[in-house]
This record gives sequence, structure tokens and C-alpha cells, in this order.
Amino acid sequence: VFTAEKIRQIIQDYCSSRFQESGLKYSVEWLKEIPEIRLFKNPDSVHVQCKDNGLPKGHEVLKVTFFHKHKPLRSLYVSTKIHVFQNVWVVKKTIHQDEPLSLEKLNLESRDISEIVGAPLTEEIDVKTLIARRTLSQGRVITWRDVREPYCVHKGDPVSVVVRKTNFVIRMQVQALQNGSK
Repeated sequence: VFTAEKIRQIIQDYCSSRFQESGLKYSVEWLKEIPEIRLFKNPDSVHVQCKDNGLPKGHEVLKVTFFHKHKPLRSLYVSTKIHVFQNVWVVKKTIHQDEPLSLEKLNLESRDISEIVGAPLTEEIDVKTLIARRTLSQGRVITWRDVREPYCVHKGDPVSVVVRKTNFVIRMQVQALQNGSK
């Protein structure tokens, strides 16, 4: 007999092993009651799997499979919500479009990233080198979709253009028609 508590512990052990390498903190919320499982043979191993084999986060239906001599006896699907916490950059004061990010307007906070759309900027990123693509309001977690690298050339700037073809070289001063990087 596998009690709900024992199945929860198996899932907790699975999550611990998955998150151990990443250094991220997590918590598991049980969305549905787990039934007690009775098996006609004693399983010699139990395998837990999430849908994409990546780090489980957000709403996850975990597959718990009981094996005896490498043959599956029974599978159970457990509905969970896995909260993943990471230090991310959060807007302290509104940052306007095309404004450089500054530490005075940002906080590094531990937030649940399981429901964030896009990849959040983490503490390893030098945010002072980035520019806001759009206005970022107070309390928002900053993602890579919200920022860009600074432009090397701005629309209207004078630019030198050099075209080379075998023994032929053209050099001219032109005006940039749009912003550009690299």
C-alpha cells in the first residue's frame, strides 16, 4: 500500500533532486487529493516524470510510475503547482521607453518565476548596460523581452560607408535611416 503521504514524499524527493543542481528554491502545492494506491506486487522502483523533462514549474501534472522487475505495474498522475523562486530584477520606480536601466530604479527580489512569461533578468546580469524597450511600471519583473542593448547608431546620425570591390573603393558620408546595433 502506498499512502498519499508516501507518494507526496516520493514527489518531494524528485523535486529536490531536480532543483539541487540549479540552486533555485521551490515549493510544491498539491492541487488534487492523492489516492492511496494498492498494488498486487511490491514495486522495486518508482519513477516520477514531468511532461518535458525540464525543471518542473508552474502547473505540472507529474506521472508517478511503479515498477516491478523493470515492468510498469501502475501509473498515477498527480496534479501540482510548483512555485520556483529566484532573485530577479524588479522595477522600483517607473522606467520610460528608451531610458537606460539604473540601480536606483531597480530592486533585486526573490520572486516566484513559475508564472512569468519570458525569461526574467537575474542577478548575474549587468542591468546598467541595458535600455527599456517600453515603459516599465513599478513592481514589474523585468524580462529579456522588456530590454535591449544600446544602439551604436541612432536614426539621423552621420555614418561613413565604405564599399570595396576588387580595385574599386567608394567612401561617402550618409545619414542613418534607422537605429542600429553592431
